Amino acid sequence: MKKQLLFLFASTVCIGNYAKAQSIPNGSFENWSSTAYDMPTNWFNSNDQNIQRAGIINVTKVTGVTGFAIKLETKKSGVDTLGAYFTNTSGDPTVGEGGIPYSQKPTTITGKYMANMVGSDSAVLLIVFKKNGVVIGMNTFTLAGKNQTTFSTFNFSLICSAVPDSVVIAGASSNLISNKGVAIGSNIVYDDLAFGGTGITQAIPNGNFDTWVAKSWDVIGNWNSFGQGVSKTSDAYKGSYAIQLQTTNTQGNVNPSIISSGNLFGGGNGGGYPFTNQIDTVFGYYKYTPVAGDTGVVYLSTSKSGTSIGGNVAYLFAKSTYTYFEIPITSFTAPDSLQISIVSSASNNHPAGSILIIDEVQLKSQLLHTGLLSTSKNYISFNSYPNPASNTFNIDLSSNYSDVWITIIDVAGKEVLKQNNKDCSSVSLNISQLPKGIYTYTITNNLNQKTTSRFIKD
Repeated sequence: MKKQLLFLFASTVCIGNYAKAQSIPNGSFENWSSTAYDMPTNWFNSNDQNIQRAGIINVTKVTGVTGFAIKLETKKSGVDTLGAYFTNTSGDPTVGEGGIPYSQKPTTITGKYMANMVGSDSAVLLIVFKKNGVVIGMNTFTLAGKNQTTFSTFNFSLICSAVPDSVVIAGASSNLISNKGVAIGSNIVYDDLAFGGTGITQAIPNGNFDTWVAKSWDVIGNWNSFGQGVSKTSDAYKGSYAIQLQTTNTQGNVNPSIISSGNLFGGGNGGGYPFTNQIDTVFGYYKYTPVAGDTGVVYLSTSKSGTSIGGNVAYLFAKSTYTYFEIPITSFTAPDSLQISIVSSASNNHPAGSILIIDEVQLKSQLLHTGLLSTSKNYISFNSYPNPASNTFNIDLSSNYSDVWITIIDVAGKEVLKQNNKDCSSVSLNISQLPKGIYTYTITNNLNQKTTSRFIKD
């Protein structure tokens, strides 16, 4: 059943000053840790979920009878027990979901194995035959109490009521069907799986487990992540790497991939980076390849002592080249943390496949030292003060422009002040007549560069 991922982020606006900003750790996405591992072709396995869940690899390539074999081991992560498994299809094999094409009627399944079962634990092998989507043969075999240090042969008889059109094959290091006797350390090595019987010629794809693909498990530094589509990419806007988030279909469930600076589902009280500015702007660069009109999302939330006090959201649309985005953020009072969450899909009502690439996420108050601003066509570097302001609001520009326009807009969207300054790098605005409140201001220069931010009139 598809599960909707909901994010509850505050959307209130607030106040602040850029002087006490904190930078976003690893906003350039250059810091990763990597672990190499191997994946057997034609087989799904528990590494997909256990690496994401606990950083644990419990399906490995080992020496086989000839070539290679697959080893499954039940491991521990904190208080959790993580069983290892492989399967030739997506879906839940214990209820006959999925399957790959198979059109012969075998009478046996044979193979080689070594095993070390702890206590009363037992390894499991499951063979399910289907026709027109209906299970016509459910076969479950257990290898209990085994301590086999050299390869031995097994030969199990199969039940299949008719010639099938598909087959599901799965194996596990512990009895993950009954969940009885599951023990840390139980392990089994499978090799040379094959169907037998009169006239059987169709092989099990990679049933000898000789073909593997080398992969790397990359973990992004300073960010929490969710989903199997979080990966490092060299398709960077700046530097060597960016982060890619892909919406995936895992055993029938469509889930977006997410990174967050705080707890993934914590909303306003979900932690985040230390942050004390009442007003600031987050910006960065992205590429997005959506499926079926999908949209990516960036959520911002500020909090104080675990209580949400501000936030904002931006939706990201299809872009084939890196595109600038910015999100103003304000708070009613000084926050103590900022949570940034980036999601590959606004919901999982869309099919899987949407890909969001993000790079150089930073605060205008604390830029990444990558020289990006000097190459940006849409950003004006500046400093503004005081904020809150009573009578005069000052803007210092990083460059001297021949023509600068400052436009101030109130919360109702009405233009309340517009001022033109020529040949200057500093602008002073008389705001003494403005009512108290929060205002948005836009700076536009003679190069048609534009940037927007906010201040509070005290």
